[in-house]
Amino acid sequence: MPIVITGIIALLVFNGVLYCKWKQIKIAIAVIDATADFFVATKRINLVGITYFVLMAAWSAFWVACLIAMSGIAEYKWTGET
Repeated sequence: MPIVITGIIALLVFNGVLYCKWKQIKIAIAVIDATADFFVATKRINLVGITYFVLMAAWSAFWVACLIAMSGIAEYKWTGET
């Protein structure tokens, strides 16, 4: 039952903030919409994220390959000690 009361209080606070700050929320939505239009119109910006992803994937694959190679070099023998 306390979680229901907490949920109702959170709902009322959230709706109160939305009601009081509605003009600022509309401005924020307009700014986000303009930014999205800019990103769609500028294709080179999208290449930054894609390039970063490809480079990080290659770097991660390199380190996984190094980890596999290093684990194949050593011999592991249990001595019974901790």
